[in-house]
Amino acid sequence: MPEAILELDRVEASYGPVPVVRGVSLTARGGEIVGLIGPNGAGKTTTLLTIMGVVPCAGGEIKFRGESIRGVRPEKVVRRGIALVPEGHRIFGDLTVAENLRLGLAGRPSPDGLSEDLEWIHGIFPVVNEFRDRPAGALSGGQQQQLAIARALIAAPQLLLLDEPSLGLAPSVVDDVLRALGEIRGRGVTMVLVEQRAQLIAGFADRTHVLNNGEIRTTLTPSEAKDTSRMIAAYFG
Repeated sequence: MPEAILELDRVEASYGPVPVVRGVSLTARGGEIVGLIGPNGAGKTTTLLTIMGVVPCAGGEIKFRGESIRGVRPEKVVRRGIALVPEGHRIFGDLTVAENLRLGLAGRPSPDGLSEDLEWIHGIFPVVNEFRDRPAGALSGGQQQQLAIARALIAAPQLLLLDEPSLGLAPSVVDDVLRALGEIRGRGVTMVLVEQRAQLIAGFADRTHVLNNGEIRTTLTPSEAKDTSRMIAAYFG
């Protein structure tokens, strides 16, 4: 069985006095894609931010490759090998595509293998090389999403967290993004993927957890992705 890359054990997080994540436990092993779906406000994004150390972990344990990262500062979490692609791309529109990509180097632990990684990234996302001198703000939404993922990959993460990578994208572009994520998984990168397109992600990920009110209500395998009644019950039950 592949190594456990990420382990959450009864993780809790709050915004002030308001609990948002309530006892979430999950595991993502080497090369797996684990989905997180659920209604708005279910705690999906907060779970990712808690892993990154942006939101304090109020209870439970977070382990990365067997070592606790609870309380570790976000910049050190990145240096350990975890990258986040936030919702809405968060690229810098006035900078060129190449300049945006270079920002990812801040989280890279070593320059070793950089040229090989760049070649691999350009192979997955040709637009990053083709439009390298273009202002990033001039790219389409789908191209900006590709740039955001490429920027995260340049840090050579072992764990990639993605928050709503299909948000606002046309179905054909979503298919391109999912194909790219499949290639990234083939490289051995583990992913936790937050999405609103519930059935699509449940059919794509190795397993998908449904969050509601900060709690995991059920877990779906790809073969269960079309079990609409079960999914609805988890969303609204």
